[in-house]
Amino acid sequence: MRKLFFAALVAVLPLTGFAQPNQPVSPAHEALAQFGLSPDQFLIIGAGVVGGAIGVYALLGGGVWTVAGGVAGALMGDWWFVQRADQAGPRKLSTASLVVRP
Repeated sequence: MRKLFFAALVAVLPLTGFAQPNQPVSPAHEALAQFGLSPDQFLIIGAGVVGGAIGVYALLGGGVWTVAGGVAGALMGDWWFVQRADQAGPRKLSTASLVVRP
């Protein structure tokens, strides 16, 4: 009896579903623009959150300190991004920085 019920359920379930029309998906950069963030700035802030949380967790343990470290890391990441954005022009890599000295 269970096999018959299961077979009927498997046969009827696909008939009850219907396809949803495809909704246009907004790109990630448009969603971030609502908050006033560029994708690069979002990445830097996220890295600051992770780095701050891991660093404080390693030093002081878990709990509230980890959250505080994540917030501090986000603030430092945002500050760093704004400071770097104030510098004009892209950075150029000089050949002198590629020299490895023993």
